Amino acid sequence: MLNEFKSQALQNGGARGNLFEVEGAIGNNSDDGLLKFMCKSASIPASEIGEIVVPWRGRQFKMPGDRTFGDWELTILEDAEHNLRDKFEAWNQTFQHHFDNVSEIGSINTPLFQDWKIHWLDREGNRKRTYNFVGCWPKTVGAIEVAFDNNDNLAEFPVTMSYQWWTSPATDG
Repeated sequence: MLNEFKSQALQNGGARGNLFEVEGAIGNNSDDGLLKFMCKSASIPASEIGEIVVPWRGRQFKMPGDRTFGDWELTILEDAEHNLRDKFEAWNQTFQHHFDNVSEIGSINTPLFQDWKIHWLDREGNRKRTYNFVGCWPKTVGAIEVAFDNNDNLAEFPVTMSYQWWTSPATDG
């Protein structure tokens, strides 16, 4: 039984949650290749189909409703030059300035809404599966914790991305 499990379920060592890379332009800016190295963690968000409940003769008949997609959570390691943080802050500001409530959005087709990808890698670093996130924008550029007792670790910050939908090999047309 164990050998059968190993040979079928754990072929090639199984999928590893720590073998991934994220790529995408940060607003109108390139990430200069930093993102695939400095993205400490990312999620593959759920897609959920709503439920339409139709009462009928004392029973509830449940039908599938509309699909919704949850936010996409990323954790970014801060680089020494603060390049990624600066780009995320600038991208976030284009949607509404911090000081004067002005937006730079021209239309929904503006390059401020970017398509991003997360690639799941095998143990040799080859891309085995790709999730495409369509129309991403940074909903939240989170806090960086600074403290005198924050020794022996790198600064990091969370980014919450909103997007229109995601696709995967199983959902592509």
